[in-house]
Amino acid sequence: MGQFANISGNSNPVQGAFSQNGSNQFDLLQIINPRGGQVVWKLDYTGTVTANPLSWTKDTILGRIPGANWAACFQQNNTNPYNLDILQIMDEGGAVVWLLDYTGTVYSASQL
Repeated sequence: MGQFANISGNSNPVQGAFSQNGSNQFDLLQIINPRGGQVVWKLDYTGTVTANPLSWTKDTILGRIPGANWAACFQQNNTNPYNLDILQIMDEGGAVVWLLDYTGTVYSASQL
């Protein structure tokens, strides 16, 4: 989906990269099951991933993707054949400080 910069130097790079989200606190990304419209996966405004969440926001920053689950969207059917990261957030110097990989796993700076 892309690379974003923590331009505000926020201690939470996800919130820094999407500072326009501010007080809205919208989910960044959701996967919606086309059968019934249930959210089956979400990335919230703090950078937390939740499968089968109990709640979610009506609006999102990066969008909603139809699919039965994470794998159906990013791992099956050759949708990401090179297993590229889905999202990366960089600091002002260009170093990746947070990422969401092709498996749906989040890594912060201390884990990279």
